[in-house]
Order: sequence, then C-alpha cells, then structure tokens
Amino acid sequence: METRRYDIDWLRVLAVLVLFPFHTAQIFVPDDFHLKNSELSITVGVFADLIHQWHMPLFFLISGAASWYALKKKTGGQYLRDRITRLFVPLLFGTFIICPPQLYCERVQEGVFSGGYFQFFPRYSFVGGTYPEGNLSWQHLWFLAYLFLYSFVALPLFTWLKTESGRAFMGRLAGSLEKRGAIFLLFVPLAVVQVVLGPFFPDTLNLICDWMLHGFYLIVFIYGFILMADDRFAGVINRHGPVALAAGVVLMTIHLVVRFTIGDGGWEAPERWVIMAIVRSINTWMWLVAILWLGNRFLNRTGPVLKYSNEAALPVYILHQTVIIVIGFYVVQLAWGIGLKFAVIMTASFVATMLFYELLVRRWNPVRVLFGMHRK
Repeated sequence: METRRYDIDWLRVLAVLVLFPFHTAQIFVPDDFHLKNSELSITVGVFADLIHQWHMPLFFLISGAASWYALKKKTGGQYLRDRITRLFVPLLFGTFIICPPQLYCERVQEGVFSGGYFQFFPRYSFVGGTYPEGNLSWQHLWFLAYLFLYSFVALPLFTWLKTESGRAFMGRLAGSLEKRGAIFLLFVPLAVVQVVLGPFFPDTLNLICDWMLHGFYLIVFIYGFILMADDRFAGVINRHGPVALAAGVVLMTIHLVVRFTIGDGGWEAPERWVIMAIVRSINTWMWLVAILWLGNRFLNRTGPVLKYSNEAALPVYILHQTVIIVIGFYVVQLAWGIGLKFAVIMTASFVATMLFYELLVRRWNPVRVLFGMHRK
C-alpha cells in the first residue's frame, strides 16, 4: 500500500500561509495591485519578488501531485466532477460574492467612485465590461479558473500515464532522471515557453490570451503529477535538493540585482529578455526542487494541525485577498510607517480570515459547498 505524502499537504498549507505576507506586500510595491499605500518600498519589493519566483508555480506543482493521488481512487469522470465542485463552484461564488469588495476599495481609492458598497455592487456585472476597464473580475481566483482548465486538458495524458504503457514510460523517465544532474534539465521546456511565447503573450490572467502562462503552468502541473508516480523521483529530488537550493540562492540574487538596478529591459531589448527568461526558468525550477526536498525531509508527518489546516487551505485561499484589501483600505489612510502598516494588515487579515472560516464557513454544510469543501 502506497504511503501518503504528508509533506505535499504541508507544502499546500504553507503556500497558502505565504499569501498573507505576499499580498500584503503588494500594497507597498510599485507593481500593479488593487490597493496602494502612498509611500512605496524597494525593500518590500525585493521581499515580494523573492516569493513571486516560486510561489504560484508551487501551487500548480502541488495541484498536479494531488491529481495523481485523486486518480488513484477515482475514475476520470469522478475526477472531473470533483473538479467542478472543488474549483468551478467556488470560482463562480467567489467571483460574484467574495471579490466585489476588492473592486470597490480599488475604485474608491482611484477616485472613480464615491458612494457606499451597496451602491457600487450593482455595477459589478457584465454591463460595464471586465476588469480593468470594467468591474467584473475574478481577481486572485484566476488560479481556480486556470487549474480547472488544466484538469480537463491534462486528463487524457494523466489517464494514459496510469496505463501499463504509461507506467512503463514513467519508469524509463525515472531511470533517466536518476543520472546526476538530469533532474535539472526539466527547466528546459519552461524556458522554451517563456522565450518563445513571452514576447507575444505577456501575463493577463484573463484565461483567453495568456498562452505563455498557460504553457508554463500546465507543464509545472504535469510535472507535479509525474513526480508522484515513482518513488525514484523522490530519491532523485532528495539527492539534488542541496544543490538546487544553492543554485536557487545564486540565481535569485542575479535576478534581483538585474531587476532592481538595471531594470527589466522591456521588449525593446530582446537579448536581455531571452537571458532573463532562461534565468527565471532555471531559478523557478531550482526552488521547486529545493522546496520539495525540504518538505520531504522535514514535513512528511501528520497530526491534528495538518488535518485542520489542509481542509482550511482552499477556503482561506478564496477569502484572504478580499480581507487583506478591505483591512488595508483603512490602514493605508493612517499616518503610520510602512513597517507598522505591513504588520497590522498582515496580522489582522490572517486573524480575520481564520475567524471568518471557523465561524461562517467550516461549520455550515451549504457554505462549505460554496467554498469547495466536502460536506461534514
């Protein structure tokens, strides 16, 4: 009987927790976000960029791993029905109920709306168009939409990989990756996608024209599935983890130096774009390998905290950004320093989100369903 990988569950929980400092940081950096403090910080920008390089890829990697375990117990049809209840239902609910306060705070801060929230809410519809020109947006829930799409797109491949010929292929792949350093070559498809598609399809998160991100995240999603298929993959990652961590530190330093001293360069400097796209791809993959190694080494154990946190992960993901922006909307108006504002927004948002989850989501079956949870 196959042993459950509790480290994967812990990594999901920790990735969700990292959302609180990461999205709080977005309020204080020059990058686009739905709320901005009047004073911005390069230091906070460096912190946010450190997380950005691996954070969302980790979510897709973990989701691919979870799909491997789900398809061990479910047919393809059961898996897709589960994706509808776990992803599509909360996506719809979250888009029309959880996300509108974010747009309200943004429009008020921009000065384009001055009324109360319930005056604004009727404007949150298809009538005014989609964000950023209009007010209809799934905001941070884009991840659910993309993951829902990838679950359908990748299912034929996943189904084949569960067959005898598919298992034989994964066995050969595991054997090839056991060679020293071979696991690091998995960055190549990620780099190709960024170099080839990046100049033509910059990030939009609108699902329709996001071909570079689709290629990148879909590959990472498939990697997560494959890496759970053979115990030899775990052995390979554990042997290469220290090297991946060291390489990630070096590459992250290079990336940060280039971004915050030379600048991103834009599309007018294609040679710089190619080099940095390759560096980012290697950097992301190194950090993913290092994180899997650290998780397997230190987190592969269960307990009541993990059981509670694992169930809470999706509802907390759905809730967290709205809570951060609503609390941040009031905090940024205060005459405090960046450090104090950051600490108050992050801490208060975490406490408020967990209280909301515990009192209004976890205990009630109809609400649990809307947040993608199983009935009690």
